[in-house]
Order: sequence, then C-alpha cells, then structure tokens
Amino acid sequence: MSTDLFGVRVLGVDPDRREVRFRVFVVHYDTGVRSHIDLPGRERAFFLGLLWESGRWGHPIGEATIGVDQILDDDWCGANARWFVADVERTAVRNDPPDAEGWESLHDFYYERDGRWADEERLVQADYTVRVTHERWIEHLREGDAWGTTKYPRWADDPRPEDLPHVPDLRAPIAVLDPFRSDDVWETAFSDDGRHLAVHSPSEGELVVYETATWSEHVRERVAVKFFEARLMWAPGRPVVTVTGGDGARTAYDVEARAFTEAPGEGGHARSRSGRHRVEFGDRPGVRFLGGPTVLGSGEEGFTVESVSFTGDGSRLFVARTLADGGSGPAVYVVDTATGAVVDELPEPCDQLWAVAVSPAGAYLATSVFAREGDEEQEVRVRRVGRPEIITRHRPGPYVPRLEWSPDGRALAAVVNGDGRTRVRVLPVGLPAEPPEALRPPPASPRT
Repeated sequence: MSTDLFGVRVLGVDPDRREVRFRVFVVHYDTGVRSHIDLPGRERAFFLGLLWESGRWGHPIGEATIGVDQILDDDWCGANARWFVADVERTAVRNDPPDAEGWESLHDFYYERDGRWADEERLVQADYTVRVTHERWIEHLREGDAWGTTKYPRWADDPRPEDLPHVPDLRAPIAVLDPFRSDDVWETAFSDDGRHLAVHSPSEGELVVYETATWSEHVRERVAVKFFEARLMWAPGRPVVTVTGGDGARTAYDVEARAFTEAPGEGGHARSRSGRHRVEFGDRPGVRFLGGPTVLGSGEEGFTVESVSFTGDGSRLFVARTLADGGSGPAVYVVDTATGAVVDELPEPCDQLWAVAVSPAGAYLATSVFAREGDEEQEVRVRRVGRPEIITRHRPGPYVPRLEWSPDGRALAAVVNGDGRTRVRVLPVGLPAEPPEALRPPPASPRT
C-alpha cells in the first residue's frame, strides 16, 4: 500500500458559487533531516486528483468522465485540469515550516483514523478555496469528508482568456515532418514570406524544403556543405536559401526555380527578417552584432549562448544564456537592436536552457530546457513576455535543439531529436477555449 503524502478535509461546499474549501495536511515527513513535501500552491491538477479520487465511483467527476489511465498521466492532467478546476486560492498556511519544538513532536508518517489525524494542530497545513467549472464536479462532497491521498502537486496549463489565441498547442501538432534518417538536425529556417520551411542535415549533406501551405516536401537536394557548424539562412526578400559551412564554403538554392544559384554571402549566425541586423554567437562568449557592438559577453568566462531570436520587426533580440554563470541561473536577455543595450532579463528556472523563440509581435516566448539535472527529456515552455508564469509546457522528446515561430505567428516549429531520428513538430498557435465533448459535465440533476 502506498504511503499517504497528504491528508484532506472538506471544510465546506457551495454549489451555487461552484466552490469547495479544503484543508490539506502534510502527513509524510523525514524527521531525521527535518524535511517534508511542499504544500500545494495553485496546482489545479492536484485538486483535480482530489475531486476524482473522492468521486471516482458513481459521480460525474469519476470514471464516467476521466479514466484511470488519464488521471495517472501527468501530461494529460496538465493539459486538461483547466476544464474542471477554474481557480485555486490558498487562504491560510500553518506550521510551515515547523519550529524546533514542532519538529521534536512530529513523526514520519500519519494515517487517517475516522476522518482525523494524530497531532493535527502540529501538522504543516493550508486551507484552499477551489472554484470548479461546473457544480456537478463537486456534488459528491460534504462538509467533514476526509481521506488520505498519495496525490502530489502537479503543474497544469494556466492560460488567461486573452492568451488562448496566441499560445501554441504543444501537444497537438498539425504536422510531424520526418526529413532524415539521422538525428543531428539543428538548423531550420522559415522563409521571410512564410511560404517555406528549410531543414538541413549536416551529416547527411541534404537540404529539404517544405511548403507550409500543405507541409509537403517541396524539394530535396544534396549540398556540398557537411560541417556540423553549418548555418542555414534565407537571402532577404528572395526565395533563396543558403547553407554555409564553418570553412566558408557556401551553397545557394532557389526554391522557386528548383535550381542551385549564386547569392551573396549571408553573414552572421542569425538575422532579423529584413536582414538589417545580424549577429554571431556560440564560438566565443556573448553575442556580437555585425558592424556593431558586442553585447552580453565581452569575454565573461562561462557565458554560453546557443540560441537567439529576433522579433518580427527586428527591434528586439532575445538571447538565451544556456548555463549558470557566476551564481546566476539560465536566463533570456532582451536586447534593443538599435543600441545593443540590454533592456530586460527574464529568468528561466531550469538546469539547462537550450533554445529560445519569440513570437513575431514579441509578446510570447517559447523555450526548451532540461528542467532538472538528470531529466531524460527536454521540456518546451511558453510564457507571456514580462510575466513569470508558464502558460503551457510539454515534453516532446529527448532533445529540442531548435524552436522557430513562423513569420505570420500561426505556427511554432520544434526540432525534436531522439531515438536515432529527427522530426520537426509543427505546432498550431491557438489553445482550445472549450473542453472536448467527452470532458463536459452531464446535465444537472434536480436538487432535492
């Protein structure tokens, strides 16, 4: 039998307000080192778990709506908790952390007995008001109900209504492109008009271009450049994509004429849509504007940059500091391209930050990270620029080395490496505003 992590008591139920009040006790401690699991915050998925396990049999919130496999799937709960739990407010906290006298009196485990726990007044605990989306999700609860639970705090999508049209759906790609047999693709590039997406494999020496209207393969060509530091870039305002190797060798291809062509060298590792601003990064610390200043690294040891992203108008450059430096964690810097000045720093709590992509209008930021040391899959996150709260997150695979927003802002391309292959997941922008039919409440039962 699993050991309970929390004890739960219902303090009150208000169907008219669609609210239930909970008291949550920590009932699992490690008194030897004086530690305990953190109390839940606003994690809607945790409270969805409480509603489900208390109403599992014979109630709308139970298995008639949510299956066992779904409630045990953290990613499913993360995506769907918002259809059930509208909001969570923590209204009171007690004994967190316990004082020295409190630790002396605590035991490692507490079990529910007739709706109570020993030493309740000493346990770490908090009160919550949970508002649900429909009264039927709480119709089974009564004041005084109590039980022990192995549910643990789990993060869930948390979009505001105004975010929904602008945030990529990370779990429902409109296309999954499978261009190469290898898993070393690091470079993708949308054409400036958004009609094509180019993908390059340095080990296979191939360039593939897709038509974004249908996400079908438009052309596949061998290219002479095979260096792993090869750069993929479109000529500004032209349907010409160039691949430049670390030795300076360059290939240019006209995707409309379907022929190799001549084109001026495309300087830098990344450019703004107009081509006015170009930057180099990765081979030395910091980021350097071609013909302009060096920013974010005039030689700071350990300042690693592997990814940058321009806004659509080129006025801002977002720079990912991938590793901790001098006691600071990974972060995204916002640079004014007109002056080279850093105008904002956006902390990215994680172990390693890999890729960054800003929406064309500069309002939303997508990143790929290793959330914790030892993680085997990377997490893609999306947040509103200027707000620390993550709106949505998902782990699509072992490595996500590249993210890029389409010029029209309607899709996010995510390169996912792993299992010996590379795939490009094309993610539509726009989260659903209504739950799927299967997760909607049944008709209300008449009140007695």
